[in-house]
Amino acid sequence: MSFQIAALFRIAVITGFLLLVNVKAAEPQSPALNAVLRSQTSVFAPGEPVLIDLTLNNSNNNNERNNERKYHLHVALLAEGKPLAELETAIIANAPQALPVSFAAPENDGVYEITAMAKLPMQVFDIRRNLTGQGQALTVRQHFAVINPNLPVRGDGDLTLSPLKRDLLEDRGEDSGRRFFLPMPQGHLKPLNPSAMLPSAVFRLPAVGLGKKETPPPSDTLSGTVSDAPVLNVNAAALRLPIPVEETGKPYLIEIGYPLNTRQQLGAAVEEDAAITSAARIDIADEIVRDKRLEMSGTHKILFWAKSKKPELILVNLLQPEKKPAVNSIRVAGLLPPGTRIPKRFEGVASRKLTAVISGNAFKGCETVPAAYNAVSQLTDSLCYNGYDGAMLTVLSGNVHLSDTVLELLFQQFDRDRLTFIPVIEADTLEKNAVQNGGWQGFVRELTQRYASRPSFGGVSILHNGRWSAAEVPHTALFYHPADGGYVSVPADYQNRRRFVKQLAQADTLTFFDGGERLPAGEQDALTDLLAAYRKLPPLLFRTFDGKNSGGKTFANKNIAAADQSPDKFPEQSLQPLTVRSLNADGGLYVYLVNDAPYQIDADVTFAAGVQTQITELSGRRMIRSLNNKVWRATLLPYDLLAVKLDSPDTVIQNVSVIRPPEICGEKGSIKEKTDELGQRIYAARNGVVWDQLPNSGFEEGDAYVPLTGWQPFGTAAFSAVQDTQTAYSGQSSAKLTNTGTESGTLLTLPFSPPQTGRLWIAAFVGVPEAAEQIPLNFVLTAEHGGRTLYRHAAVGENLKPYIAKAVPKNGVRWQQVIVPFDQLPPDNSDNIRIGFQVTNQATLWIDEVKVYPVSFSSNEMIELQKVLVTADARFKQERFSELLTLLESPQCQFLFSNVPLPMLVPKPALSEISAPVAERAKTDDADSSPAEKPTLYQRFKGLFVR
Repeated sequence: MSFQIAALFRIAVITGFLLLVNVKAAEPQSPALNAVLRSQTSVFAPGEPVLIDLTLNNSNNNNERNNERKYHLHVALLAEGKPLAELETAIIANAPQALPVSFAAPENDGVYEITAMAKLPMQVFDIRRNLTGQGQALTVRQHFAVINPNLPVRGDGDLTLSPLKRDLLEDRGEDSGRRFFLPMPQGHLKPLNPSAMLPSAVFRLPAVGLGKKETPPPSDTLSGTVSDAPVLNVNAAALRLPIPVEETGKPYLIEIGYPLNTRQQLGAAVEEDAAITSAARIDIADEIVRDKRLEMSGTHKILFWAKSKKPELILVNLLQPEKKPAVNSIRVAGLLPPGTRIPKRFEGVASRKLTAVISGNAFKGCETVPAAYNAVSQLTDSLCYNGYDGAMLTVLSGNVHLSDTVLELLFQQFDRDRLTFIPVIEADTLEKNAVQNGGWQGFVRELTQRYASRPSFGGVSILHNGRWSAAEVPHTALFYHPADGGYVSVPADYQNRRRFVKQLAQADTLTFFDGGERLPAGEQDALTDLLAAYRKLPPLLFRTFDGKNSGGKTFANKNIAAADQSPDKFPEQSLQPLTVRSLNADGGLYVYLVNDAPYQIDADVTFAAGVQTQITELSGRRMIRSLNNKVWRATLLPYDLLAVKLDSPDTVIQNVSVIRPPEICGEKGSIKEKTDELGQRIYAARNGVVWDQLPNSGFEEGDAYVPLTGWQPFGTAAFSAVQDTQTAYSGQSSAKLTNTGTESGTLLTLPFSPPQTGRLWIAAFVGVPEAAEQIPLNFVLTAEHGGRTLYRHAAVGENLKPYIAKAVPKNGVRWQQVIVPFDQLPPDNSDNIRIGFQVTNQATLWIDEVKVYPVSFSSNEMIELQKVLVTADARFKQERFSELLTLLESPQCQFLFSNVPLPMLVPKPALSEISAPVAERAKTDDADSSPAEKPTLYQRFKGLFVR
């Protein structure tokens, strides 16, 4: 052993003692203890041997004797820090072969840790050991996971019962214990006092439900694009409530009761250790037509895994952030009974498919076995709780490459829970050297060779051009849920069924893909009955009933007089919003009914069947009426699916009649009222809607210090803009713009926040001297956005000339109104909008009666709106109510409902204002304009109008 001597050895013999003085030992490099799993993966089955090779490398020590020194070795198998098995042995430094150590994998699911600790044995008067520090223990850890394929689930998978069903079961003395969540003693949360409300803060969101504390950049699974991490803006009006937690690492359920008759976007999030682990935006909005018989309260549930004993629930009113969210009650339920897992919601059903779509970014940062196991376990539990039968998950893309450990955990847990796993490869986003073995093709080949025999393997989805499209697969539908501002958008209550029901009404869909960057969070109870019925339908194509396959009979409509039900009028009428399909299979007749409207309906279905024919509801969760003289009366809730089976193989549908609520579908019902209102708003839109918040639009205000109140001139000294009390089109004064130079001068309004319609039409009366030959005038619009000034302009001089020449002079000035449509506005959230007038050369001009139209339509657009109204009226007369509601909810109709007042509230400008000359569309003429700007609200649907 070598030493560095800080001072000379001073050795003196004093009364027989040896004295060492000023000795300083060098710090040797410690031996390296390594542990390597002999298996290719870190995932084992119960009882499977777990082999670990241990080596001790002491090659950095120059003393050969110490290089082969024997160390004491203690190896332990731990579960949550508690030892399950231990062994004592010895390990020799720099041994030619590794020391094998073996344990049998435990029976229970979980992550286990093997620790190995080596140290030199104690020796009396071992000065070298104390000086070199080799008495310190050398420790190494290795983790592995155990997946028990035979671990039983508790109950039949019916996770939740509505209060009504729960009460019925308890009243009848039946077992209602199928709920796996047990109420906690301190289950009800109490709102904090106002002084304890959450202050303004910004939290970054990790992937929902996968237990990650660090925030990966989210990606669009279907397009492969990466955006900035979303943020959750929480304001002072939010509610912040502590959640009682008894044990970490276990699932908890939060039930939030909210009113359905209060329009809001309720933001609900769980925060732990200053990180958001779950966030959902519940959209509670009034629809075009809404059944007043519906319940006025709903329940949103959040499933989360507690990582600490101090999580907090955050509730925000996203539509009106300054106001507190409207919440009726909050309750916490947990824990799972010991040794049980979250069961599948629809156990044993393997017919039609509901598969989740999830971003692989959720597994970033899960390189360690414990992190990967927790993430995969929470994913599979979430899928089972939500009622999915599998997942389509990105495993390889430009920014995702799941490790072998994660893949093995995914396949083994999906095998055990009888879920389907479809790996997604984004081929076009990868370079050929991004992965080994021949690029992504080699990855696919290796993936299929390794996992194709697994029960959960559902094939590989390869994305080309950055997007996977369900439209390319017949009888398949894809629903994508983007994260907006950090929240996953979730429609409230029965509206959460809408996407499935609308699709089923259009086509007999066999497979649904549902998801996005993250799984939809909450509102699963609204889907339980629908998905239970859907999953029991055979995966075969059904035939839609249209009256032509009914043995010569046609369907009847009880809303139509008998005289109007003649065969020649039949093609004009419709069963909407009802869709009926049937299939003869398995010795009987399968029938399902779909109501794709937000109101309740009844339907009478007449069968050609035997007297002893029995009818059975498929989901097992709903009570239905029995056959009455071969007629079955069915009641369908808003956006509902009802599936039955008749046990006679020769049964066919003879007749179908639909009973709609007259207060909604009648001549005086709410649908007719909404259609009439659409016509009134289209009529009111003929003359445009004037924005009345433009200050001093007639230039009647001004003084010596501020010549034009609310306006500001820009330009050289050769340009002036003053109030002229001698010349005006109307009123007492106007703005006089004088430019004696060759450089432009501009008069702009003070900055203001624009209307949120996506367009601004500027109208103004322009005064031109009677003898003027040129009109060097531009209408301009500017905005400050992203630290840059955006500029739009429209030259009006050439368009104005033929009109101004015909105008009658007034005090030597000819006046004519000009309207400029600014359609290509800056992004929706731009602030500091200014409008104004620019004189580009030597001239004197006057401006008066400036008006801004946030809603105004060209003649071609008005023609298209008239077509919309005619179509709506025809669909009502033909009782095509589903198509009519879709039309009323279209972007152009919603634009009218939101931005055009009813005629009695509309200002009535003279028709001559709208017939004034319209200048050419505004142009972008500056180098600092914004490329690829975010489209405005109107731009997103203006293609529906014909110009």
